[in-house]
Amino acid sequence: MFDKSEYIIELSKLAKGSGADNTYEIKVDKSLFDNFIEQGSAESEDIIDVRADVKLNTVKGSHLIEFNFVFNGEIDVRCSRCLAPMTVKIKNKKTSLYIKLGEKFEEADINQWIVDANENEIDLSNYIYEELRVEIPIAPVHKRIENCDEEMLDKLSHVNEESLKDKQEIDPRWEQLKKLL
Repeated sequence: MFDKSEYIIELSKLAKGSGADNTYEIKVDKSLFDNFIEQGSAESEDIIDVRADVKLNTVKGSHLIEFNFVFNGEIDVRCSRCLAPMTVKIKNKKTSLYIKLGEKFEEADINQWIVDANENEIDLSNYIYEELRVEIPIAPVHKRIENCDEEMLDKLSHVNEESLKDKQEIDPRWEQLKKLL
């Protein structure tokens, strides 16, 4: 079950300065992805499971808060070639998000947000979802074809052969028209 509170950081509780202990650990599972699919802000995907750890360190200044993320984990997806499960590993992916305190919320850049100075908390669930989602290839495939499901590859090969046979058999009437050219 998705718990949004795990992704919310209270800005007022952050200590100022780079030496301050503003560290967090967030465990991410498939419920984060399911939440965005249910909301309609993401398409239904072939994501089987998610196991990721996000370490977050913040540095708070007077008008800027820097969030430094380190992502580690695994995302289980379906191979685009054979539809068998496969794992996408994420190792020490580092990103930063900069929060400027201003008048209203706006996303100035993908990694820079302007947040109302009176805002007490920030929801990082969307940012974490997007950073993990980017790690999944558009068409994930096993690195080695030997890891693919042989039975499925055989079926696909058979379907491709049948498709080629259909294309090679041309209606004789069309052959007569080709002679006119």
